[in-house]
Amino acid sequence: MKQFGDNEKGKHSDLLNNKKIEYPLTYDLKVITDAAIPKNERRQSIESILSKLDIPSLKWKTKNSNKANFIGHSIKVTIKDQQQSDQLYNDLKSIKGIIFTL
Repeated sequence: MKQFGDNEKGKHSDLLNNKKIEYPLTYDLKVITDAAIPKNERRQSIESILSKLDIPSLKWKTKNSNKANFIGHSIKVTIKDQQQSDQLYNDLKSIKGIIFTL
């Protein structure tokens, strides 16, 4: 099975070309959620985690999928270090209705 980061020969490629991520890092966090979860609940759950981890967030954008089964959230965040990044993604996994994060 081909996985994210595999090249055309099925071998894993280094997506960062051995470059180290430099912190603090500001980027658009993408969170895909199940549209069946109430709008306020989705946003409050994500905001709660960002607040708990003291992660500044700006420019919230949401977009429905073509069939409106999923909601995509794009949030500009600033991450201070690798530990905070790891904790963010681990905590996001615990939210009911989270399908995917990037």
